[in-house]
Amino acid sequence: MFLKRLVTGLILSIVTILAIYFLSVPIFVTAFTLFMLLAALEWTILMDCKSFWSRLSFIVFVAVLMYLSTYIPILFILWGTFGFWLVSLFLIIVYPKNTKIWGRGIWIRGLMGAFALVPTWLTLNQLRLFYAPAFIIFMLLLIWGVDTGSYAAGKWFGKHKLIPKVSPNKTLEGLWGGLILPLMVAVVGCLILKIPFERWLLVMGLTLFTSIFAVIGDLSESMLKRQIGLKDLGQYLPGHGGMLDRIDSLMAAAPMFLLALIMINR
Repeated sequence: MFLKRLVTGLILSIVTILAIYFLSVPIFVTAFTLFMLLAALEWTILMDCKSFWSRLSFIVFVAVLMYLSTYIPILFILWGTFGFWLVSLFLIIVYPKNTKIWGRGIWIRGLMGAFALVPTWLTLNQLRLFYAPAFIIFMLLLIWGVDTGSYAAGKWFGKHKLIPKVSPNKTLEGLWGGLILPLMVAVVGCLILKIPFERWLLVMGLTLFTSIFAVIGDLSESMLKRQIGLKDLGQYLPGHGGMLDRIDSLMAAAPMFLLALIMINR
């Protein structure tokens, strides 16, 4: 399983990096929009949508919100997203309490999906439009570091359960691995890019902030899958499951990476 997950992740990583560097901005935005609409279709599984029309309605709803989000100040969306993921963290900690409020309401889970999907779409497009590709690659390396570090540390050293009611296989050791590996990636990045040592603390803070929210995103999707009794949302990505299983960390981490980046540079 680990080898299968590693190979799949490596192939997807290479394709993603090539797309970021070599696709023109219009093609990148178009391709990523289609990707996120497919992710919206997969989110309807978490909503437990049964009919074609309910699935289509949610995809159209997300598409309309994507369009409208381009007319809203980016900081307003990012701070709202920050609040949403803090609420998600609370729901994760108290799970399965409060599931009567959100667990059975199809459109409540739909709103949760909109808060997860739309800011992710907007964030990646903003980074591609206004920042060098290296910023996106650095962010992705941090998120992949969280996923790889937590999986490897949990598999090899995991003994103490993190939140077993949400995800029985995740451990405290995995959490530490998922936070330490991105910091190591950040140190290597600072050395390669010759970032002044006095700026390292900011880079480490950005890394830790992004990594924590990557963990929250992962646990949030685990909670939603557990609520409907699913382990994976698909089987078309060997070792990873479905599309959302691959980008669950990205959905929380990317907007927070951009938020931290903006606040650092103000």
